[in-house]
Amino acid sequence: MRIENGNRKLSALPSAALGGASAVASAALLLLVCSALLLKTRDPAAHSGIGLFILLFCCMTGGFIGGKCTDEAPFLSGLAGGAMFISVVIAVALIVPGKISWGLLPAAAGAATLGAFLGSIRRDKSTYPAFEDGYR
Repeated sequence: MRIENGNRKLSALPSAALGGASAVASAALLLLVCSALLLKTRDPAAHSGIGLFILLFCCMTGGFIGGKCTDEAPFLSGLAGGAMFISVVIAVALIVPGKISWGLLPAAAGAATLGAFLGSIRRDKSTYPAFEDGYR
């Protein structure tokens, strides 16, 4: 997936913003559909792990899209996209009453890192451009 802006690829920061925004939108949509389906069950609270899985999946998706849409520093752009999503989730969790499980922050950071790594792989060269020497 390459997003082109005229004859140029997106730069690192807009690509990261696109990754973070797409992760937020997909998380909102998936959580809405999942909560509507779980309300039909007898005990919706018994399936609370599904929401965690969706948030980690969307965090990985944000890192992947952030890294895939740019050619300049795709790994760092993917990490920034995942970090944007994590910061939005933390801000919402601080506003909405309830508790925050800070122990899940390393899992979310790992999911963003995995997504950024997978997004930095290029098929045409079969290389990892973010990890080559002299890559900018």
